[in-house]
Amino acid sequence: MTVPAGSDQQKPLSAEDTTRTRTEFSAGPQTGRDGGLDIGSIETLSSQLAESIGAILSRRGESLAVAESLTGGQISTTLAAVPESSDWFAGSVVAYRPETKFRILGVPEGPVVTEEAARVMAETVAERMGVEYAVATTGSGGPEPQEGEEPGTTWIAVTANGNTEASLHELSTDDTERIVALTVNTALQAVHNALQERASEDTEHVHGAAGEPPD
Repeated sequence: MTVPAGSDQQKPLSAEDTTRTRTEFSAGPQTGRDGGLDIGSIETLSSQLAESIGAILSRRGESLAVAESLTGGQISTTLAAVPESSDWFAGSVVAYRPETKFRILGVPEGPVVTEEAARVMAETVAERMGVEYAVATTGSGGPEPQEGEEPGTTWIAVTANGNTEASLHELSTDDTERIVALTVNTALQAVHNALQERASEDTEHVHGAAGEPPD
């Protein structure tokens, strides 16, 4: 992925970086008030990730769906902005209220800033849209705590060919706009990582098969 010219960013925000936002990205004109990248720079990186995701999915003939809560449709907007995204982006469910998660996505009634909620959201939208990949986000978007969770507490789940992994992120800010931008970026990075892991597994399988003795 290409980093924009003039950026101090050397790599996209990753799942591991989200708990270190204040210290990982701290210098230069494109930084925000909390010491991290400004929102415009984060959105640029997210757009680049979306383009890379689209290219990979198009090449494989696979598709992606989204179930998002605190990001309010921003992941979907970023993906849909990629040229010819209809070839690989199946659609999304923006389940902002807890009741919508319960009724539309089958999330068990109860707290929704949880690993279980994120997993069910991703798995349900993948099944209902008939796609190989899905990503879901749920969390406390600030500026006040939600369900006892501090602003910036987010769960992200990615379903890849029937396997789901969820991760917890604690962002170092209570600014809602910044939380959304960082969560969009982190969710897209999680999808990109899943796609790259699949490519590595395919390569290992091919190499392994090539080394097998003939029957």
